[in-house]
Amino acid sequence: MRRALVLIVLCAPLLAAEGAAACSCVPPDRSTLRSADAAAVVRLLSVERVRYTGSSGDPAVYTYRVRRVVKGGLRRGRRIAVRSAISDATCGLSHRVGELSGLFLDRRHDRWHSGTCWQTTPRNLRRIAAGTAAAAGDGASCRAVQAD
Repeated sequence: MRRALVLIVLCAPLLAAEGAAACSCVPPDRSTLRSADAAAVVRLLSVERVRYTGSSGDPAVYTYRVRRVVKGGLRRGRRIAVRSAISDATCGLSHRVGELSGLFLDRRHDRWHSGTCWQTTPRNLRRIAAGTAAAAGDGASCRAVQAD
């Protein structure tokens, strides 16, 4: 009986964490810029959930206006649609409409993709592009960790 009680006490937090997710990132640096298909300073115009399943990993489309191109075939003043998760808990982008961000982008299946780990401040993006940002790691990595 005592052993069962100990197991319940030890396992209860794991059961409660079911469905919980977290995003773990290495800050973007020059290698992030090299691996990205594009990078720009952008302003968030809107966020639209593509499919609703009730998960923080639901896909969403973030619409941005390009303010300054740092890399790639983007054009200043144009709108771009970027796919990401709806929540930053699963590496999705920030939701603050009107906010300026520095964004690294990946092109897959004719769509732009990005996430929390590829989002930075406009100032930091400019510093990375100029080669004046402090080395923060050997690249950007993002993984959503799903508790089982």
